Amino acid sequence: MRRAALVVLLLPLLGPAQEAQDAETLFRAMEARIRKARSVRLGFDIEAGAAPLKVYLKGTFVFAAGNKSRLEADVAFFGAASKVRIVSDGKKTHVTSSDSAKQMRKNTYVRQAAVLADALARSGLYWAFRGIHKADIKLKKAKVTEVFHVSGFRLGGREKVGQREAQVVTYTVRLDGKDEVRAAVWIDMQTGLPLKRTLALPGEKTARISEIYTGLKLDEPTDPQLFDSSK
Repeated sequence: MRRAALVVLLLPLLGPAQEAQDAETLFRAMEARIRKARSVRLGFDIEAGAAPLKVYLKGTFVFAAGNKSRLEADVAFFGAASKVRIVSDGKKTHVTSSDSAKQMRKNTYVRQAAVLADALARSGLYWAFRGIHKADIKLKKAKVTEVFHVSGFRLGGREKVGQREAQVVTYTVRLDGKDEVRAAVWIDMQTGLPLKRTLALPGEKTARISEIYTGLKLDEPTDPQLFDSSK
């Protein structure tokens, strides 16, 4: 964390090669903190796609060691709105939606916590959810670092996200282990954690994903009842 803070202070003095190196230093420091956390809690506001087929997700998400997680979100797509809840007690995942009477239960992926941490750091929540709940990424066999490989780090400007001062880092991320797109993450200059992220959608000219994170906390105690699907 001290190294990352020092890099931010010295940014105006860096040359292009050093900027690339220190952009990666900032990114890796953020990534390491999320990976090492025993629990992660945050609010999110996501827009994905291009009009008129944009998807909007707004809600809260917490995940913890032992493959436990709880997602509660309001979802809007093509004029339809619903509430979704996805809860894992570490062994079983329970999915409910307000627009369906059906409930789904399935085994929780044995590497869910690692996948969520790496995806949050590298590709964002939209792809983290997709990675956990869609079989087409095949995360049970592939290494997360291969599925969401990152490279090409560059420093952007300094901008505010809400009231927080952030350093922008742009980079390339490989999605699904094959499609590479450009992305940008706004890293809080005080906490070293992500405040915002944008990235392109594979094969799309105008479609993008934009994510804003609020109240991101690491290693806070979690109530066991959070991961009880009956609550």
